[in-house]
Amino acid sequence: MEDITFAQEEFGSAELGDARRTERAVLIALRLCERLHGLVSKAISKDAEREGTYRFLENKKVSIEALGRARAVACARRMEAVGGFIIVPVDQTSLRLHDHTGKAGFGSVGTRKGKAQGIHVDTALALTEQGVPLGILDQQYFVRAKERSPIRKAGSRETRHDPRPRAQRESQHVLDTLDRALSVAREYAPSAVPWFQVDRGGDFWPAFDWAGQNQAVMTVRRSEPERGGRAWADVAAAKLAEAPFNLLVRTRGRGANT
Repeated sequence: MEDITFAQEEFGSAELGDARRTERAVLIALRLCERLHGLVSKAISKDAEREGTYRFLENKKVSIEALGRARAVACARRMEAVGGFIIVPVDQTSLRLHDHTGKAGFGSVGTRKGKAQGIHVDTALALTEQGVPLGILDQQYFVRAKERSPIRKAGSRETRHDPRPRAQRESQHVLDTLDRALSVAREYAPSAVPWFQVDRGGDFWPAFDWAGQNQAVMTVRRSEPERGGRAWADVAAAKLAEAPFNLLVRTRGRGANT
């Protein structure tokens, strides 16, 4: 695919309130395809285009949600062109960022003892069965809550009660990513079937419930088969069975990703 075609597909449908902003988004994507770099000054050589890019990035009317939506729709349309099962790994990573002023609003990343600051990113990446990337179906950035989740003693089978509102839990971001990815896929790629591959971040009851209620295809890797005892595994497997085709993968320790 030519760079200009890709850039137009990715962001040509972005609703940014002004056609010129959408054109700028496409141009920036094109220039990044031609010369990928993390610095605007290195990626865009022409003075006028570089100045326009800075204005675009600083413009409060440019919505990251609108850009993300355009990218997701483009991905879903490629899924529709392929059809059949589309593999969609959903995973989380973190970006360590420096905040010299203390006003950026970053949260902790890594272990809390390390006191590193930054943001977390959940991504749903669409791939063909042969592993060819089709695009990003959903991606969200979030800051970890200051209040940590309850700690369970090693070897304990006691159920942990998290008093925090669900919206403040990291697990909710996994559900939000799954939900948005499935929604855009079903709207723009009705002949494709997203097969979600979720790592340990999806090993919790609401994720199984979500899959059952939405008839979603999902594989979950479990790192603690004993957690919650036999009952937990049986209930989770039963809930996943409500979907047309689901697998619950159990592994000990980190093991191999599935």
